[in-house]
Amino acid sequence: MIQNVVTSIILYSGTAVDLLIILMLFFAKRKSRKDIINIYLGQFLGSVSLISVSYTHLRAHETDSYI
Repeated sequence: MIQNVVTSIILYSGTAVDLLIILMLFFAKRKSRKDIINIYLGQFLGSVSLISVSYTHLRAHETDSYI
């Protein structure tokens, strides 16, 4: 389990570089405080979605109970 967590952190960090560039572009184009809130909210919801799908997929492989 710990090995999976460490591997996940390393892989996420590797993909975070292009995410950082995209976020910098979004923040450069912001015009209001509402835009900033939308950027943060979109980032949060996107991350939660990816993590929950990844976790569900991992659990399906561990228990052989595919949806």
